[in-house]
Amino acid sequence: MLKKIVPNRRIILDGFNNSCTAPDPGLPPDFLKASGMIYNIQTSVKSGTFFNRQKTSLIAEGPHAKSQSRNFLWLPWVEGAVTYSPISTIDILTGPMSGCWVSVFESHGKRYVAHIGTSLCAELSEQAKASWRAAVNSNTITPLHAFDPFVPIESEFEAFYSIITPHRQIYSVALAYASALDCRERMITRIIPSDNQLMDVTGF
Repeated sequence: MLKKIVPNRRIILDGFNNSCTAPDPGLPPDFLKASGMIYNIQTSVKSGTFFNRQKTSLIAEGPHAKSQSRNFLWLPWVEGAVTYSPISTIDILTGPMSGCWVSVFESHGKRYVAHIGTSLCAELSEQAKASWRAAVNSNTITPLHAFDPFVPIESEFEAFYSIITPHRQIYSVALAYASALDCRERMITRIIPSDNQLMDVTGF
């Protein structure tokens, strides 16, 4: 997926399955497992004039018929909960990010990506943080990397998402509203790599 995230291209983020299920055996009972559904970035469609050409891509369910580099897993944000997805052979997209932390962790020999679902509601934020701290402090999980994909805003119209690759490379993706008529349509403005450092995963 990361190869298809190109600045100044447009993307319509819509139609994701945000449902989650009970966690795998051995993981904390208050963690939520993402659906694991595969999505793909469709081939871009050109529009506009010769002097103002735009490329826009849609998101579709299922793997791409020809290119695995277009495929990704979706990890939803759920207020007050820790959602997670196993690391596989394709990228993971999660968001939106507004101060939430994302972590790569290990449990029983398997590696996962977690989205710690903080929100504007202080009670729900503390609920998500407490779930994460309890899992770390009880040694139920072992955090390998933790990071905050949110970076300084250059425009009030920006939103942030994060991409985690199978090799645990981490990127923040900044998206701005591209259309006054369709709030789903976003312009990719910035792609910021993380330094991939372990942060204080229980002190936030």
